[in-house]
Amino acid sequence: MAFFKRVGRMAGWTILLLAGFLHLCLCLSTPTGADAAEASGIVKAVSSQFGFPDNAGGERAFYFSPHPRHSEIAVYGKYSMAEQDRILEIARTVRREKATKPVWVVFYGIRWQNKDSIRKEIIP
Repeated sequence: MAFFKRVGRMAGWTILLLAGFLHLCLCLSTPTGADAAEASGIVKAVSSQFGFPDNAGGERAFYFSPHPRHSEIAVYGKYSMAEQDRILEIARTVRREKATKPVWVVFYGIRWQNKDSIRKEIIP
């Protein structure tokens, strides 16, 4: 009899964990249009205040990736510590004005491009 009670409890926990996993996968990981609008507004404000040069043959150096709980900004190019501090300072002020959630700023020195099944390194 104890075996059936234990199996019943394990089945209950399994269902609860599965429901939580589905909730995370379906509900929390999908950015909305408002998330994308907020992230693009932050990117436009920061890029207009800093004045990023075109690098790698006219490609942008500044990208955004909306997420439901934060906005991620990717900055490509080689910037000095002073320039990175200036970018972060601008991002902080813009975040206070426009954002409703945290903003992650990530600096990348090298950008990869997959073209014709060949991975090519783009150095800005």
